[in-house]
Amino acid sequence: MKPTFHLLGEDCRQLANRREEETLKRGKLLLWSILCIIFLVNGSVVFGDVVFPSPTRAFYVGDFAGILSDEVENFVIHTNRNYEKTEEKPQVVVVTVPSLQGLDVESYAVRLFEQWKIGNQKYDNGVLLLLALEDRKVRIEVGYGLEGAIPDGLAGEILDTVKGDLSDGNYSEGLKYAFYLISQAVNREYNFEDRGIFGEGYDPNMEKPLQSYDDEGGVTLPPIFKIAGILLILLLLWMDYYFLGGFFTGLLLRGFFHGGRGGRGGGGGFGGGSSGGGGRSGGGGSSRGF
Repeated sequence: MKPTFHLLGEDCRQLANRREEETLKRGKLLLWSILCIIFLVNGSVVFGDVVFPSPTRAFYVGDFAGILSDEVENFVIHTNRNYEKTEEKPQVVVVTVPSLQGLDVESYAVRLFEQWKIGNQKYDNGVLLLLALEDRKVRIEVGYGLEGAIPDGLAGEILDTVKGDLSDGNYSEGLKYAFYLISQAVNREYNFEDRGIFGEGYDPNMEKPLQSYDDEGGVTLPPIFKIAGILLILLLLWMDYYFLGGFFTGLLLRGFFHGGRGGRGGGGGFGGGSSGGGGRSGGGGSSRGF
């Protein structure tokens, strides 16, 4: 017969184990409830009702707002045709839309970039120049492979350079100039000659942007916000591993490494047609209102 204190000890351990299991179950239920609320609310409001335009037959220009001249469209297309002849095959795509449909311009640009697969899959060297007419927003979205060539600060300065034209309603002129400056940065990255890439559209009198930008990117957050963000991420990771065994972390990592690549952006049309090369957005770039 076991001593009484030994039996009491076993009962206490069993009780502690049951309480721990109940705590884990409550924690999982709470976490799942929070996640369901987030997906139900944000999923429908942020992306559910948004219809993104499909790539045009020419691919490199999508003037869905109807504000670009034929001359500008042809310049963009022919410049990208010359990029197609290079090994790196970068893509600089210009898209105008009537509205962002309630999204912020950054989220809209990233989703459009990913859907169109802008850039060469091998180099992730696409750039999207997006203008939303009704929202009066413009953004440069940069692929992973060109974030060094077009850091956030340079992207912001390019937009500042053309903001006056956009504010005055000179959309074709402003977007052509922005496209020209973006392409110049791409040319410098790959040692392409401007004259060879731009062809008949080459203009030596076009002023290059001042090199006064901050290489670290546009808006700099105060250190306290960065620390708070890091702590929040660590807390979420801990909750995921403690309550769910790292389920969501693994899901995100699998999606990051295996998702978003491949596929075609468009086809047919102008000069035989073009399509996205399977590139991905790096999340870098800059936005401006006008």
